[in-house]
Amino acid sequence: MRLYSLKRLLVGSPLPTAQARHERLGKVTGLAVFASDNLSSVAYATEEILRVLIVAGPAALIYSVPIAMVIGVVTAIVISSYRQTVVAYPQGASDYIVAKDNLGTPSGLTAGAALLIDYTLTVAVSVSAGVAALTSAAPSSGSPWWGRSPSPTCGASASPAASSRCRPTSSSAASS
Repeated sequence: MRLYSLKRLLVGSPLPTAQARHERLGKVTGLAVFASDNLSSVAYATEEILRVLIVAGPAALIYSVPIAMVIGVVTAIVISSYRQTVVAYPQGASDYIVAKDNLGTPSGLTAGAALLIDYTLTVAVSVSAGVAALTSAAPSSGSPWWGRSPSPTCGASASPAASSRCRPTSSSAASS
């Protein structure tokens, strides 16, 4: 009973069935809310592919169009797969259940393990992208906004205040 009371406190009372019909998500909103894992994976993958192509040189950017087409084909295959799954399992089913029913228990376990790895990596990539976005907000500081202040510039171009904070190196100590 306590758990039910806590749930009602945090979430609120259940909606009446007549009102719940008006609270359902449409296809476009549902896609934006529930497909974020797939969409974020495609966005991060595309960004990383372009980074590699840029490092390879400007001539390698010619491969971006064929890669985009392959990504489009893979996305179409995933959409087709989801549509078939919804028709075959109208009550809803996880990837584990679909794979287990159609390919056997080992395939279901593999699908479940792959999903756990995928969710973990999605969080890791999202966190690293968030850190990159935060650090790009202040690129001149040389360190993340939560980190230490950058070390002072030492050498001939250092200001008198900055040079007083610099540690002497073995060559500068020997010349003194």
